[in-house]
Amino acid sequence: MKRACYNDPMDYIFHREKLETLVSDFYISTGIAITLYDASGTVVTKSPVFTDCCTCIRGKEACVENCNRSDREHMALAAQSREICRYTCHGGLMEVITPVLYEDVIIAYLQIGQFRDGEECYSNEGLIQRTALRYGFDPEQLLELYRKVPVLSKERLRAVLRIVNILIRSFWEDGLIHRNRS
Repeated sequence: MKRACYNDPMDYIFHREKLETLVSDFYISTGIAITLYDASGTVVTKSPVFTDCCTCIRGKEACVENCNRSDREHMALAAQSREICRYTCHGGLMEVITPVLYEDVIIAYLQIGQFRDGEECYSNEGLIQRTALRYGFDPEQLLELYRKVPVLSKERLRAVLRIVNILIRSFWEDGLIHRNRS
């Protein structure tokens, strides 16, 4: 019998300083933003920088609300499937979220993105133009920012996800996350 998907976030201790360094190193080496959430969806740590496109979109309060809603919805999908979830964020960029499991219990989520997929399945100029119209951005300005967002081919995404899996294993092996046994 499987345990419940959610655990009390207080059951786990996150060593934020070490996690911040690891997340920052991931961003510096890949150019891809990464965010670690606890099981309740609260940000534990995140990359120091968003893409210029994402920063522009997040400049509007309605966009931030929709971004947070999108994150929660995709965490729920990842929790249900217990697998990596690839998706288009509300702004038209690609993101990936994966549940972080410990003893078959989801104790956190690791999200990477924003980026463009090389196949344009999850992100493309049409989606960005719709985002511009939806939120009242200058379409040409947003397209210019979109074109600067990193592109990940299927092969590069697979490589990044393999690195993410190693990061997740390091959480336990390096004591970055551990269970509060008290």
